Amino acid sequence: MAPPSLDNELDRFYETHAKIDPRRMRTMTDNYIRFKGKTYQYLREKLPFHIGELVDIGSHAEGVKVKDAEDFDALIPLKISELHWNFVNVQSDQSLVGIVQKGVDDSIPNDLKCDGCLSANLVRESFRMALQVFADSLARTYRDITVELSTQGSVITLTWMDTYRKLLSINLLPSVKLGKLLVVPNAEGNRSEKVLWRRWGALEESQYLQDIPFESKKVLMIIKALRLRHDTMVELPSRVYKVTFVHWYQKNDSTGKRITTNVFSYLSYLLNYLNAQSEEESTHLGNGQVNMVTSYSAESPSRVASSIKVLIESEPALRDAISSRRISASIRVAAHDFSRNLFQFVINEIICDRCVKPFFDFTRALLCCCCTVCLRMRKSSQPIDPESLERLI
Repeated sequence: MAPPSLDNELDRFYETHAKIDPRRMRTMTDNYIRFKGKTYQYLREKLPFHIGELVDIGSHAEGVKVKDAEDFDALIPLKISELHWNFVNVQSDQSLVGIVQKGVDDSIPNDLKCDGCLSANLVRESFRMALQVFADSLARTYRDITVELSTQGSVITLTWMDTYRKLLSINLLPSVKLGKLLVVPNAEGNRSEKVLWRRWGALEESQYLQDIPFESKKVLMIIKALRLRHDTMVELPSRVYKVTFVHWYQKNDSTGKRITTNVFSYLSYLLNYLNAQSEEESTHLGNGQVNMVTSYSAESPSRVASSIKVLIESEPALRDAISSRRISASIRVAAHDFSRNLFQFVINEIICDRCVKPFFDFTRALLCCCCTVCLRMRKSSQPIDPESLERLI
């Protein structure tokens, strides 16, 4: 019997590892819309400055989400006037700008200003404190639901959980727009650099990506799903793959071509990009020059490029990478360590100490643990009832 074609294997990989169940996605989207509205209403009433409605960004808005249907992303726009504020470029880093006051603006509290500038760090902290109060109030009101707030860089995340699973989370990114330039808080560097803002061109790319036909976006979704299963490709953020995909689509006619042809074409484009990428080089993103990979290990682009080269040059390597039988190295190592520790325990307790009881106690505890994990996994795999969140919002 002839093996299935690579087209069929890629389609099956998409259905199994990239595609999200439409009913679950609709449920989570409905919950997100309500959650977003409630969050915006609270912030608008409690913050000492004006904000705009939350702007959907990220894979959900772009139609390329492949995992975690309960995760959403949004910008929180801080409204300021061009009559009172102006962008000033930072000579040492062209991706950074300062927002300098050029007239009296009573709509912005003085405690958000630093030496005549609108401080990115203080604005972000103001959002964080307001959202923390919001999360605490929800947690006190609904004791069967846990509402957690976390931060990573400039992003503030609100997460709603029940006993067994995450119900919904939204990653909120403060932003300011003057004219055509959109900026977000700079989370890197020393204290003085965190006053600055970083150019952010992802909104333009996001809007462009939304208009790309699904058959072409399917290529990106397959690569994103492959990245999550690949031990090396995951070293670079999803954004690298997304931006290079947009550039590839602009330069290549993918309409009507086989999925295999488009996947290999995009991987070749990505390989050329990574080979040309260095800490000194930049890629034009939106309105600023931003190097997408300098925030990560300097060796990551070359390692990822080597792995992608193998996939391009060997069709069996790509087949193996998307195989349902493939297990990531991290899981293999964990399984090996567990087996070794279990074997060592048996040797020590039974052969050396000639004591059978600790072994049976350990086995019983292990079985109980496995049973608990299976029950939780079974419950977490069930569709989330929208009423679970509607009660809160």
